[in-house]
Amino acid sequence: MWRMNVTPQSVVRIFGPWGPQVVRDLVQKRFEARGLNPDECNILADYLYHINVDKASGEYALNALLTPVMKTDHPGVYARRPLANDLLRGLPSTIPLVFIFGDRDWMFHPQVRELVETMPNAELKIVDRAGHHVYFDNPEGFNATLARVLS
Repeated sequence: MWRMNVTPQSVVRIFGPWGPQVVRDLVQKRFEARGLNPDECNILADYLYHINVDKASGEYALNALLTPVMKTDHPGVYARRPLANDLLRGLPSTIPLVFIFGDRDWMFHPQVRELVETMPNAELKIVDRAGHHVYFDNPEGFNATLARVLS
């Protein structure tokens, strides 16, 4: 499906008039457990439906930028050309960097740990009970991590 440029947005478009309900069901399943009430879920679902159902555009760039990796200990979707070398070469070592990932982030590549260890002013923070949208999945954990980093 990835090679055929099938995107989550195109799946929503395929559902036609059932698309809003499909998105609503997915949002409720994903976010009610995170504390969103039904009205907030409906607002979020309406927003997500409308930003995804329009004519395809930038979503197809994802195929050129990312590649799925499923046959490893760390399945996910990773950059075809990671920024690691650019970060190591291009940033002054005096700039402090903090990488924040969720413990279930689908874009967390295991090499991030190695990269951070090679950077003198970098640290890696992993927030429990969070996926790619750390701030949304675990706002308390994210805010506490951010407060510790900034203090």
